[in-house]
Amino acid sequence: MAGRSWLVSKETGAQTRFIYMTLEETFMEWRKERVSVEDIELKPIFDLETPLSDDVQDWRRLKSMVKDGDELWTFCSPQEEWDRFMGWQGIILVRKGRVVEVCVTSQN
Repeated sequence: MAGRSWLVSKETGAQTRFIYMTLEETFMEWRKERVSVEDIELKPIFDLETPLSDDVQDWRRLKSMVKDGDELWTFCSPQEEWDRFMGWQGIILVRKGRVVEVCVTSQN
């Protein structure tokens, strides 16, 4: 993921500013909740109507990469990104503090 940058909005007190971050930095900034494989497969996340299953290829790929000590996090971009039609949400696989894989569940 290194090397690619993304223009994101960042809240700084009463104002919003836009900065460039790598995709990895962006997804780490947008982390919401630490979850487990079981959490994701038993209950819907965000606005999904059903839990993720192996029918979703990106989830299946991410899940197959999970090792002991890894972390799964949900992520969601700030509302400003959705308003600009650049919103993303999903799950990231974090290993030793670095994003290893991403499963995007929604974007606009």
